[in-house]
This record gives sequence, structure tokens and C-alpha cells, in this order.
Amino acid sequence: MNRDTVYLARGQGIYSGVHYAMSWLGRRWPLWALIEKNLVFVARTTHAFNPRNKLRVETPFPTKGFETRLTELVRICQRASASVVFVNADGALRSGQSRWRQRWAAASYLFYMPYLTIPAILELQGAYQKATRDVAARTGCALIEITDTIPADRAHFADSSHYRDPGSHLAAAVIGEAMIASDLLPRRSRAEGVV
Repeated sequence: MNRDTVYLARGQGIYSGVHYAMSWLGRRWPLWALIEKNLVFVARTTHAFNPRNKLRVETPFPTKGFETRLTELVRICQRASASVVFVNADGALRSGQSRWRQRWAAASYLFYMPYLTIPAILELQGAYQKATRDVAARTGCALIEITDTIPADRAHFADSSHYRDPGSHLAAAVIGEAMIASDLLPRRSRAEGVV
């Protein structure tokens, strides 16, 4: 999502390519750097629904570049006789959450992609998940859907997209079960007790 949206945001003249520039004082005093960074988080989450000076996202979002790059990667793997398995997962940000919860869940997205709004992030997540499904269908890759499987809370997510240990364990269990049920793991691995 980041590569394609950065290109579009720079093209619209709303993003310089630098998501955060530390002040002179912050570079010299670590405590001030932490305060400053947290103030940036607060400012960006406060304005997370305001479309002013934000990327205008087309609906549906053009994911052609992503699909092309992903298809090429799949083809490289398939030429090396590798089995490719895609996993579609959600981050901590979900459409049914309250605005307050969405602000928390989108904080790191907004920090690194300040040109997006929360509705745009949700739209983009759906577009990239659909693109992944389309590439999997075209290339014959396996697809495991774990969207809405990991609870979107602080116990399971460290930030907008990275799991804490409980989230990682749950994701691994669900993905492992799906791979075993779909016969995606080689029989040798199961016989040797690797799984």
C-alpha cells in the first residue's frame, strides 16, 4: 500500500517523501524527541478523518501496479518450483470500530503515511486484499483468509499492523490449521513431526 500511495501523494503535491522531520532540539535532546514524536501522533490522529490536504483516493483504487509486481514475484517462485501461499489479514484498523478506536488502530499508519485519512486506509486495505485474491486466482496460488480472525485490541496488536505475541500465536495457529486442512504442507513434513 505504501509504495503506490506515496507515488500518488507526491504526484498530487501533498507529500514530500519525509513522514517526520525531527527538530533541531529533538536531535540534541532524546527526551524532547520522544515528546515531539508523540505530539505528531496526536496531531495526525486528531485530523485522521479530515480530507483536507490528504490523498484523494479513487474508488476503486488502482492496484494494477501492485498486481503486476505480485504476479511477477509469484512467477519467479513458481519457476523455482516453490509453492506460493497468500495470507489475507486485517490490521488493527477495522470498519466497524468507533472513531476513537479507529484513531488508536490507525496511529502508525497515519504516522508513516500522513497523507491518508482513516476512510482512505480502510478503502485501500479492501482494495489490496481484493487484488491479492485476484492474483491468487489467476496464478493458481493458495489463499488463506484470516481477516477478522485476530482481535483488534492492544493484547494482540503492537501497532496498526504488527502483532504482539498472542496475535502472532493465534495467526500461526489459524494459518497452520488452514494449511493442514488444505493439504498445503508436504506429507513428509507432517510425517517427520515438523508441524
